[in-house]
Amino acid sequence: MNLSMSGATTEQIIRTVERRIYTTQLIALTILRDSHKAYQLLNIGLSGYVLKDTAFEDLLTAIKQIRTGKKFISPSLTEEKQSFDTIVDKPHLTDREIKVLSCVVKGDSNQKIAFSLGITQRTVCFHMSNCFTKLEVSNRTQAIVQAACYGLVDIG
Repeated sequence: MNLSMSGATTEQIIRTVERRIYTTQLIALTILRDSHKAYQLLNIGLSGYVLKDTAFEDLLTAIKQIRTGKKFISPSLTEEKQSFDTIVDKPHLTDREIKVLSCVVKGDSNQKIAFSLGITQRTVCFHMSNCFTKLEVSNRTQAIVQAACYGLVDIG
């Protein structure tokens, strides 16, 4: 995706793709050396931000990193030594929501999660619904990926 295309805004494109094709990962290829903009776009769903002047060095690394569920930003934009985690506001999930998501990461069913946490299946669904809202996603897979990107759960 080129950030300087005419038509819909970059933010609109990212949100549309996230809603309709949740398995697609978008990488911005741009001349725009704006770390604030990069982090803003990564926060709403962009997977990678690659500068055109370092594309030959960074693009393959970006693709490999994104395929493992991580975000990528060209290293020359992160020279100020600020990490994605410190710049992007993490959604506030409760301890219980994180526990439920951690069980989902393991592949547990709602029934198994409910039993292991001593809650009802309806409560599991309630917590997952809250996670979807806070992480701005629409399904379990997206929730796991977003939570992992924010460092809220470990998928390793």
